[in-house]
Amino acid sequence: MEKRLFRSHPYRGDEDLARLKDLVAAVCAEEGPRAPFTTCDFAWRLFQHPGIDPTRRIQIWEAGDGEVVGFAWYTPPDDVEFVILPLHR
Repeated sequence: MEKRLFRSHPYRGDEDLARLKDLVAAVCAEEGPRAPFTTCDFAWRLFQHPGIDPTRRIQIWEAGDGEVVGFAWYTPPDDVEFVILPLHR
């Protein structure tokens, strides 16, 4: 099995938005109704409330080549959702 290194960073705004939508779409295509949410759900949750700061709630993981392979979304007080490409689970 190939060892892969990943790096992470917090959500950075518009530069990450399209990449995360692509990731969510890929997971939806693979998992269908078992996917955590659709691209529409993702966008709605991201912008539903102006007081929510996604830079403090979303952590993104990338492969060494810059491919986004997953992210974690924290919702206070104690909920975390993970979206990970099936290949990288």
